[in-house]
Amino acid sequence: MNKNNSNLSIVLKLIVNQLAISILGLMLSFTFSSNIFNGKSWLLLCASIFSACFYLFLVYYLMNELGQYDGVRISAGRMKYNLFKGMLLAFYANIVNLLLGMLALIGKMNIKGISIFQNMKDLSDIDFGPSWAVNIYNISNTISRFIQGMYTGIASVVFPGNVLVLLMMPLPAILVSFLAYNIGVRKSNPNFESK
Repeated sequence: MNKNNSNLSIVLKLIVNQLAISILGLMLSFTFSSNIFNGKSWLLLCASIFSACFYLFLVYYLMNELGQYDGVRISAGRMKYNLFKGMLLAFYANIVNLLLGMLALIGKMNIKGISIFQNMKDLSDIDFGPSWAVNIYNISNTISRFIQGMYTGIASVVFPGNVLVLLMMPLPAILVSFLAYNIGVRKSNPNFESK
């Protein structure tokens, strides 16, 4: 029971960190978003890269700390080593993001006359087909971009209109969690060998 509570608290910390940095990322994106029309989209991109790096640093710190804590328990024989624990915890924390990305992809795939890579702002006189598809896409896209606000500038400047970016947004946090946890386990016990 204690192990599950510990894992749940880590997942909740990851979610709280994501929401807090999302607000920071949105504030920075709103500040620099008007510069897109002036040909200065690099300011928005830099602000988004800063907030994304800050978010990934917080994820790294949290998962490295957990890895060090677990490394001591593993070396004492009180816990088995799980190579993918950090990745799984980050996956659980980002499951809502992945589901929203899948809903946006399903919605956009069912909109007639538009590809998943095309920006809907560019189209004005097209019959979009079923309204449920447009509604699912718009709602899930909006919520996803809000709760992953640290990537807003990157998504707007580098991947405008690409719905697949919503599925890729959680991947850096999952990868950083995997690496940070395993680095933490090895840092707490230099003679560590996975069995």
